[in-house]
Amino acid sequence: MFPFIQLFLINLFQVRRNETYKLLVFAFLYLILFNICRFLFKRFVHINNSEYFMLILFYLSFNYSNITIFIYFEAFDFIKFIPNYSFFLFVVLLLLMLVVSRVDFFNRLFEFSTLTYFVFLIIIGFNSANLNSSSENSADNFEINEYNNIVFEKKPDIYFVIYDGLPSLSTMEKFYDYDTSNFKTLFNNNELNNYRLATSSYGRTTYTMSTLFNMNYIFKDGDVAFSERRNLSKNYREGNSLFENILRSNNYSLYKFGLAFNCNLVKNDNCITTDLNDYSEKDSVYYDLIMRTPLKILVEKGFLNIDEVFSISCNERCSDPELDEIFQHIDSEVKPKAVFLHFMDTHGPYLLGKDCALLSEPIYDLPITNIDSYRESLDCAYLKISNLIKLLDLENDIIFIQSDHGPNYEKMELTNIEDLSINQVLNRYSTFSVSNLESKCKNENVKLSETVNTFIYFINCNSLDNFQLLEVKNYLAFGKINSMVFDVSDFVQEAIISNYK
Repeated sequence: MFPFIQLFLINLFQVRRNETYKLLVFAFLYLILFNICRFLFKRFVHINNSEYFMLILFYLSFNYSNITIFIYFEAFDFIKFIPNYSFFLFVVLLLLMLVVSRVDFFNRLFEFSTLTYFVFLIIIGFNSANLNSSSENSADNFEINEYNNIVFEKKPDIYFVIYDGLPSLSTMEKFYDYDTSNFKTLFNNNELNNYRLATSSYGRTTYTMSTLFNMNYIFKDGDVAFSERRNLSKNYREGNSLFENILRSNNYSLYKFGLAFNCNLVKNDNCITTDLNDYSEKDSVYYDLIMRTPLKILVEKGFLNIDEVFSISCNERCSDPELDEIFQHIDSEVKPKAVFLHFMDTHGPYLLGKDCALLSEPIYDLPITNIDSYRESLDCAYLKISNLIKLLDLENDIIFIQSDHGPNYEKMELTNIEDLSINQVLNRYSTFSVSNLESKCKNENVKLSETVNTFIYFINCNSLDNFQLLEVKNYLAFGKINSMVFDVSDFVQEAIISNYK
């Protein structure tokens, strides 16, 4: 049970109740399988200390993905010339552990390791309790109650579209050798500006979007408890942010689709996500758990289809709904309206390639592990963005197409400030940002490389009010146990300007 308890504790602040239930189900099935295998092995195989064989096999198998990814990046250069060296070294580690388990003193070593693991879990649990307490080092409450006084002179329809995890064009070129000429032609033909220096405020969806929608940083650097972060992002998560309320006070009808945009039914939001027939958000809990194990090999090679077996809640094409289906739920006659769309096809796991058909080699790890497939997934991203632009009225509407962050590069999840390398910054913090606001707002100095000011620019362009622009800041906020938040603005800005300007 220890590995499952550990997995729950380190994700305590972001795991949903439904995800906890599925983790328990998976743990129950995994432990039943373990005990069946252990019983059969002890009954029919007579080897010294054989009772430990299944335990070693199952423990290492459950951590297969973590181990192989670590080896993939940390192995010595001379080892990297071996084909499939990460898998090969995992097998060597497994065999070595099995051999060591046969020595007479292994039982004492195992008891010591188990006790150490138990103490480790207690410490994590204690830290979790501490981190869940109220934090005094939180940002000022920036809630503004006078949004009713902000009156728009012009009320264009606004489309704000998030492609989750999509890197900037510069990152596509530098790290993935992707030809972005198709994107650039698309933007030039439709008079859309691409902002090369756009950055993510936190490198995480909820914190970046909460800052954007509330038009102020929800917290700054320091030790910010996860419970405090949740309180500070509450208005955004409930669809009750400052910008949304300003729109409502100006008689905008709000339409929302996707995980990032929660409908506030009390305020009559139009919830496209729930209105779509037979559609549910991708739920990758079982999927992520299975991909931690060696079954990942069979899934990647196409020998095992886990969608049907484990109900990976994926629609027929394992992708976001078709745009036509989404736009059928947006009344073109309603004026003015604000449409918020959040798409996940550009976020891992990367399943779609050219023409948005299923990839022959999907990517379940970091994009850098399979650049050829990732380039195909960027082809799909281009196709989806191109089709979206065709559905929009660029003459009259204000369009923002952005990403909340880019992909991780060297690690699936950062857990320490030392993990933040220049390559990670250029991948994770350099974001996709395209808009036509600048051409509609010629009297204002619009700089949408400052994506944190996206909605402030929109308000200042369409009303007599003049919101103060935010200074561009970048923070490293961890999503697990570590509650520290680091101001990495200087590092991020210097890296992006020196490489992409």
